[in-house]
Amino acid sequence: MGNFNTEIEKMETLFDFDKLINNKNEIPTDILAFIGDSFFNLIATFESIKDGRIKTEKAFKQGVRFKRASGQRKFLNKVEPLLTAEEQEMVKKGLNSKGATKRGNDYDYRYATAFEVLIGYLFVNKRWGRLNIIFSEGF
Repeated sequence: MGNFNTEIEKMETLFDFDKLINNKNEIPTDILAFIGDSFFNLIATFESIKDGRIKTEKAFKQGVRFKRASGQRKFLNKVEPLLTAEEQEMVKKGLNSKGATKRGNDYDYRYATAFEVLIGYLFVNKRWGRLNIIFSEGF
C-alpha cells in the first residue's frame, strides 16, 4: 500500500493544479471536456498497447475503439452505475454543454462530451482513486 501512496504523491506533484487554477469550480465545462479527452486518450493508448508487445497498427485500431465518440459513450454507459451524485451532476453538465450540442443532437457525441467532462473534472480535482475505479471497470 505504501508504494501506491508514493505514486499518488508523485501524481500530486506533477499535476499541481492549485498553482495554476485559482478556483476549480469556475473552469468552463468545455475546458473540462478538453482536459478529459486528452487524459482519456492517453489512458486508452496505454490500454491498447497492453505490455507493449503489439504491432502499432493493431494498437492504433484498438485504441480508436475507445477514443471515438461511440466508444466513449459505451464506456460511460458501462461505468454510470458506479458514479456518485456529484459525478452524475458533472455528466449532466457535459450533456448540456455548448460543446456537446455543437453537432446538433448527435447522441454519441453528446454522451462522449459528458464522459470527457467527468474525466476532466476528476483529473483536475486529483481524484486518482475514482479515476482508477472508473478505468478499471470501463476497460
